[in-house]
Amino acid sequence: MIPREFGVLNGLARYLSQFLNNNSYLIQRLSNGLQNCAAHTQPFWSSLTHRTRPPTVQVAKTTPFNTRESVMLACYVWGFYPADVAITWRRNGQEVLPHGRAWRIIQPNGDWTYQTVSHLATTPSFGDTYTCVVEHIGAPELILQDWSLIPGRGIETPTCCSSVADSNNNNKAESYCNSWAVACADGEGFCGSGNAGPGSHHLRFRSAQLAESHLLRLHFPPGVHLSRRSAQLIEAEPYSFPST
Repeated sequence: MIPREFGVLNGLARYLSQFLNNNSYLIQRLSNGLQNCAAHTQPFWSSLTHRTRPPTVQVAKTTPFNTRESVMLACYVWGFYPADVAITWRRNGQEVLPHGRAWRIIQPNGDWTYQTVSHLATTPSFGDTYTCVVEHIGAPELILQDWSLIPGRGIETPTCCSSVADSNNNNKAESYCNSWAVACADGEGFCGSGNAGPGSHHLRFRSAQLAESHLLRLHFPPGVHLSRRSAQLIEAEPYSFPST
């Protein structure tokens, strides 16, 4: 129905309102036009409003704050859309509370994706495995990212979350850490560790710019990756740390 409250023009408004409201052809045409507009634009808008993008997840050790625990873990979650995301922590499979249970800030990246971080303060023991669990509508299942210590060496072994094909391009996936590196136990380059299907794979990197002997651990935050200019993949096969 068309309103007709126009003060001094109320008489004219009443006439126009009655004329338009009694014109069934016009009302039907306007109704059909609205439905057609919604139907024709739905494919375009659905690609924007219904799109999803799964998050990338990385767990790293960071500087402790507001805690007496010896270790602070950070679970970086970025590149996801929409903004709603649930992050929880587990220790050896049992859920634990995040540091301070503080409200997480979800920040836009400027490209229709978002990023956030969750912290966990703890004092780990050898054999403990800490898991950051991320739930997002863009991921078909929970994303699990582990962090632990290698007994006897204290070397961090975050689980990788991406893969690359081998040099023969036969689509054989190898675990590849593109945002985290730690010093190898034997001092030869940088090591990442992860899960690429059955078994655990370790990749070794050699820095082209930095002295390896001066590096105990490298942490590359979200958005900063090892590029071909700064690191070169020199091995892509299962690698075991030397025994003590």
